[in-house]
Amino acid sequence: MFFKNRKIRVRVAGIIIRDGKMLLIAHKKGKSEYWLVPGGGIDYGESARDALVREMKEELSADVIVNDLIFSCDSIDPSGARHVLNLFFICEPRDSVLSIGDDPRLSRFDFFSADELGNLKIHPPCGGQLIRLLKGIPQPVYQGAVWEE
Repeated sequence: MFFKNRKIRVRVAGIIIRDGKMLLIAHKKGKSEYWLVPGGGIDYGESARDALVREMKEELSADVIVNDLIFSCDSIDPSGARHVLNLFFICEPRDSVLSIGDDPRLSRFDFFSADELGNLKIHPPCGGQLIRLLKGIPQPVYQGAVWEE
């Protein structure tokens, strides 16, 4: 397999659950909107936990406690344009007030039940894993490769 960009991006994501619902953040790209577990890329020399603390502050103005790695997956574009390793951690906000950060791609955030998650466009396409997590269904830590156009 030939890849145009041989760099793997590592993305951390913080799962916040409140009252049985999971927080997702909406991103706008052009005219489309999709949902993500909040987070972002790890900088060179930065630990995964430190990156997630920074990203949660940037995206939700939230100081968080980063707990266990709950699952991971690869997003590998079949064209070779992108390869992202996604690491999902359970997080606890230190306070209950959250607000959208300054990134213009961020449009809003909300909490969703397991049933509601099934109706959303989520990137990477890990809705099934998020639903199983909310329902307390055990799953492997490494979920394999996922990609959706």
